[in-house]
Amino acid sequence: MKLRLIILLIPFALAGCSNQLMSADSQSDKLVREKVEQWDNNKEQIARLSTMEEDLSLLIQALSAQTDIDAIPEPLKRCLPSKLQPLPTKTDLAKV
Repeated sequence: MKLRLIILLIPFALAGCSNQLMSADSQSDKLVREKVEQWDNNKEQIARLSTMEEDLSLLIQALSAQTDIDAIPEPLKRCLPSKLQPLPTKTDLAKV
């Protein structure tokens, strides 16, 4: 009698465990969908910021070429980057 009861309860226990696994999968799917939606919503803004950074980088390089770096006060020299790194382009961002 106990054996029959145990045999009958095993499928219910397994069904409960698989139900929890499905719930975890649906939660992770929901999280992924939310993150993809956030990325899609912010993609244009990121591209716009990237374009602005490219423009600013060009302006900084142009100003640096016209400025006597030795004439800059010492406190401001510490704020300048030692070497300007090129910013990613739109095509670099599109690859991401």
